Amino acid sequence: MNLVQYMFDPKLKNYFRFVQEGEYVFRQGEQGSSMFVVVEGQLELIDEDGGTNEYIVATMESGQFLGETAIIRETPYQRRYSARAKTNTTVLELSLENFDEVHRMIPDLMRQLLRLVVERLDTANYLMRILRHSNPVQRLSHLIFYFCRNSGKRVDNGIEVDLTPERIQRIVDFDLPTIQKFLEELTRQGILVKGGADHYLVPDENRLLECANKSSKVRRAG
Repeated sequence: MNLVQYMFDPKLKNYFRFVQEGEYVFRQGEQGSSMFVVVEGQLELIDEDGGTNEYIVATMESGQFLGETAIIRETPYQRRYSARAKTNTTVLELSLENFDEVHRMIPDLMRQLLRLVVERLDTANYLMRILRHSNPVQRLSHLIFYFCRNSGKRVDNGIEVDLTPERIQRIVDFDLPTIQKFLEELTRQGILVKGGADHYLVPDENRLLECANKSSKVRRAG
């Protein structure tokens, strides 16, 4: 979805906001009444975990949106996560009242945003389906595939994805040794390539999906 074209529309100039790298769009726990659409750049969605640690939940890129719950509440919404600019970023900020105004002025833009909402719903439904798998290999493999599609960064030799046992454990109820063992096995098979302390490279999504569809099981560590 290309939103850059709308940045030069004089009717929308008051709705765009520039965020410098490292600057927060909003903080976890703040009251909010607007949503944001990433026009250019990248935002990190962060769980600050009481201020002692932080976990990157997702990386939001051009065409993706966040904070939408705030515009469907009659009262200010308490932000569940923080949003921080990973790069210099331009966002489109809309409250519920702005949403109606923009719809009247530029209906084509609102149709594009509604398509994004449908895509987000499809993604959420996919996550719900994979979490229902009784087979741990399927659940964990599909979850990594979900991370690739939702927050991965496509590079020349595959997809880079922020991935730690702690991040996985926040979504699936497995102990950390089991998750670590699973990641090590995928790395041994070449399905994952360790890229640093908190991220991996997925060279071939098809191999990851093949693993997700296997019926073999991972025994819980210990």
